[in-house]
Amino acid sequence: MSVIGLLFFFLAGDLAGAQAALKAGQPEQALELLGDLADGEGAAVEALLVSGKALVALREYEGAIDPLLRAAEKAPENKEIARLAAWACWGTARNGGSFARAYLQDALRYARLAEASRMTADLLFELGTYDEAMKAYSSLTGDERETSTVWTRIAQCNAALGKEDEARSAYGKALDAAIAAQDLAASFRAAFAAKQTGKLLAWLGKRIDESPEDLMLRLHRGYAREGLGMWKEAAEDLKVAYRLEPRHVDARRRLARCLMNYGTREQQYAAIDEAETLARAALKHDPRDPISWETIRWLAGWSWANRDVPRSFALLGVLHAIDPTARDVALNYCAMARRLGKSAEAEAAFVRLLEVDSEDNDVLNDFAILKDGMGQEDAAIEMWERVLEIAPSDLNALENLFTKAWERGDHARMAEYLARGLELSAAGPNAGLARRWAWFRNRLRWVPGGHGAER
Repeated sequence: MSVIGLLFFFLAGDLAGAQAALKAGQPEQALELLGDLADGEGAAVEALLVSGKALVALREYEGAIDPLLRAAEKAPENKEIARLAAWACWGTARNGGSFARAYLQDALRYARLAEASRMTADLLFELGTYDEAMKAYSSLTGDERETSTVWTRIAQCNAALGKEDEARSAYGKALDAAIAAQDLAASFRAAFAAKQTGKLLAWLGKRIDESPEDLMLRLHRGYAREGLGMWKEAAEDLKVAYRLEPRHVDARRRLARCLMNYGTREQQYAAIDEAETLARAALKHDPRDPISWETIRWLAGWSWANRDVPRSFALLGVLHAIDPTARDVALNYCAMARRLGKSAEAEAAFVRLLEVDSEDNDVLNDFAILKDGMGQEDAAIEMWERVLEIAPSDLNALENLFTKAWERGDHARMAEYLARGLELSAAGPNAGLARRWAWFRNRLRWVPGGHGAER
């Protein structure tokens, strides 16, 4: 063979080799061996099919559409090609874009040509045609229909159509199918949707009696009990799961949350201490873990409510160290610091918050309270006046300025602030604030000035 002949041979490609590579799970090699056999109008169906299959295997769905649609035109009776064409269109639609719905409609058309009943039902569901989708799912026969996934889709269609009772009934059948298949995750989802958690717990309990050291069983029953607010019982399961797999991050953080809920509600201090230890450890592993963050925040609030200011300050300090710009945490941290006489810590936190937003009236107001407590009255007054420039209806700053004027016996300013406070509180939705300002007015009749006023 001449050199020109050899060059032509390699450009033409090796269809048999490409088919073998594809069968061996090597789509990239298949495309290399195929060469240009799938190019041009005269490309054989077999070459187009290899090209489309290889691109689908590589999840290059948009690239697969052209060879598969051309193959479908050449062999309209071939259901495998039609199914692959539907899959390529569907995959392209899932990548988003302005033509996503058009691709879904093309996928539906080819799925119907392929007589792929389940794919047709799924595409109708994704297109949001729930009435048609429900009929398509309901028409499935045998094992294809009696699955948790299909019953869940039927339930979702009913729910979307406003048929809540039918949806709950279908979720119940999804639960039965999931239990029959021993599918823990599907059972969990269906049980809550069907409001049949008792059935789920009974099934899990029976299985745990048989296999008490099964990690996944313990996790799922723990999660189910947690979802039902059974904090103590959930903690029992999650403790076992955490013992079985100490690296299971979700088990640890959920265990901490359950212990926190159980401990704070039932005044079980050992559980509270354990929850704090676990949540602190979780935040060391992942400082942004939302469940552990919320557990520490809740424990800080509980400590404050139970007058354990030092513990509240320490817990808030954990979160504040992770993110000094977390506004609500920082404000509460400063409040605890102020009560403990830790002015430097509070001042540093306020300064950091103002670096983020120099016109945050809540931060300025609280910072002024700290300044006032530190004996820096003029700086505090300046901050409160700044708050009123930013937010003229801020009653907190107005009350603080009124109180400071009352303490100093500054009757002109007292009258000004009192008039504004009475007007703003009367116009607001909180009747308690209006009563509070009325009380301030009445107090002036028998105590016209505070301890700093001239008598």
